[in-house]
Amino acid sequence: MKMLVNYIKANGGMTYNLKNNEMLKSGYMVGNGKNEMIIPGKVNERNILEYIQAYGSDLMKDNHNFGAWYNEADGQTYLDTSISFNDYNEAVAFAKANDEIAIFDLSTLTEIRLK
Repeated sequence: MKMLVNYIKANGGMTYNLKNNEMLKSGYMVGNGKNEMIIPGKVNERNILEYIQAYGSDLMKDNHNFGAWYNEADGQTYLDTSISFNDYNEAVAFAKANDEIAIFDLSTLTEIRLK
């Protein structure tokens, strides 16, 4: 957990696949529309452990990932479960079907707004 906390603090966020024990660097991420936890301030190990305990069954599914990002604008850290797609069109279709506002391209670290 300490490694994840340090990574988030150093980089402002991350996407981590618990099942494969790897930090993702590419693909299109789409929120699963649930499993969000908002932490006032910066995240700590206890926050991550609580999140994993609450949503671990979803995080162990194929292509499901633990995501975190610190929003400097509101001073909060957002934890969620994202689903990774290699294909842009599949990611967009899934996001639209689940009323998501945007997807995230890990390769370019850019948000792609859909609304």
